[in-house]
Amino acid sequence: MGIYYERHLNEIKFLKISTKTDIIWENLWKNFFFYSLVELKKNGKKFDKILKFDVWEESSKERMKIRSLPFLIRDMLKPSKVFYLDIEKNLIKSAINVNTVKKKIVNGNVCFLPFKKDVFNLILDFSTTDHLDDYEFGITMEEINRILKKGGLYAIYHLNKEYFNIKKWNEIYSKKIPSYSRSFPEIKKFLEKNDFEILHTKFLFPFYLDTTLVTFQKIYLDPWIFTNLPNFLKASFLNSEKLNIFFFIIARKR
Repeated sequence: MGIYYERHLNEIKFLKISTKTDIIWENLWKNFFFYSLVELKKNGKKFDKILKFDVWEESSKERMKIRSLPFLIRDMLKPSKVFYLDIEKNLIKSAINVNTVKKKIVNGNVCFLPFKKDVFNLILDFSTTDHLDDYEFGITMEEINRILKKGGLYAIYHLNKEYFNIKKWNEIYSKKIPSYSRSFPEIKKFLEKNDFEILHTKFLFPFYLDTTLVTFQKIYLDPWIFTNLPNFLKASFLNSEKLNIFFFIIARKR
């Protein structure tokens, strides 16, 4: 697996790094998103049309490496068309004005997706639906099933209910936007109910013994760790429910 990741690192082109903060986010998001896209390439054949929920990454005007995601999607998955959907008009306006890659940005609600049936080969849900309650999440899953082609993939990062300090996380990060953490078995039930087959699962985004990015930043600012650890280890860190704040799933529509 390590060789596979190393080989595909050459496919990525990032924006110019200018500050120490940029370096932190570059390393964090390169592994966070790079891991998922490599796994998608292994599990999918062709991604003609892709839909990504929210435009948070794409709307930032700051020089943060988080904005490399559109380039990752373009260069690694090579889609013919990418749609970005968000309910926030201000974010959409920012995303349109930010010069990244060619894209179609749509104003809409994930619970009522404004697309026809059987349109997309891949839907990317990077911590969007974990801001929905169970009722809204259930409706969204039905909508995802509707607009995905048969055999299409659904990739989801979701807030992990089993994380050892999830209560503290919610106190800090859910003041403005509510979060609804769920366990892997809970998400599995939603997926199976909507006729999805799970192809891949991984627990990611370590906050080991910490409730903030501080520990992770220290790891990635350590030149020895960053230089010598294989990329797949840096991406997964410790694949444990208790030690990782998110889990990642690739599911296929039957």
